[in-house]
Amino acid sequence: VRVEKDKVIIRANKQALQAQKRCKPMSRCSAVINSNTRFSHVLIIGSGPAGLVCAETLRQEGFTDRIVMVTAEKDPPYDRPKLSKVMAVDVKMRAVTFVDGLRMEYRKLFIATGSKPRPMSYQGKDVANVFHLETPEDANSIARLASNRNAVVVGTSFVGMEVAAALTDKAHSVSVIGIESIPFKKDLGEKVG
Repeated sequence: VRVEKDKVIIRANKQALQAQKRCKPMSRCSAVINSNTRFSHVLIIGSGPAGLVCAETLRQEGFTDRIVMVTAEKDPPYDRPKLSKVMAVDVKMRAVTFVDGLRMEYRKLFIATGSKPRPMSYQGKDVANVFHLETPEDANSIARLASNRNAVVVGTSFVGMEVAAALTDKAHSVSVIGIESIPFKKDLGEKVG
C-alpha cells in the first residue's frame, strides 16, 4: 500500500487473492436444539455487524454449543440495526427479560444493539420523498425513488457516504451535505478523506 499524490494504491497478486480463503470454515452446532429451551450458551442481543461477526467468529473458532441471536428486526442481520426489545439484564442470575415477557438464561452475553440515526429537526421532514435510513425497506425505497432524479444525502458518516456511492449509478446526480469540509477527515486524514 502506498500513497501517491491524491491516490491510495494497493498492489496484490490476483492469483494469491483468489487462492486464499477469506473465511474460515464454521463449526456446526452440536447442542440439542429445542425452540422451547430458554437457555443459550451464548446469547447475542442485536443482529447488526457486531452481533453477526460475534456469531461467525465463535463458529469459525470451533464453538459448537448453542448460540441465540435476538433482535427486533424482521430481516436477517444487516448493517443498520435497531433494537428496542430488551427490558432488563440480570447479570447475577445470568438472565435477560424481553419486552414480551420472555426470559432467557445465558452462560455468556454479548450485547450489540447498534445505534440509531441522529434525529434532525427541519421543515419538510414529513414529505414523502425524504427518508431516514434505518431499515432495508428504507434502503429499497431510496434506491427506487432516486432513479434518474437528483438525490441529496445529508451526513458524511460511513453510512451516508455508502448511500451516496450506491446512488451514483442510479440517480441523475448525487449531492452530499455535511458539517465537515472533507468526509472522514477526522478518521482518515485530509488526503484519504
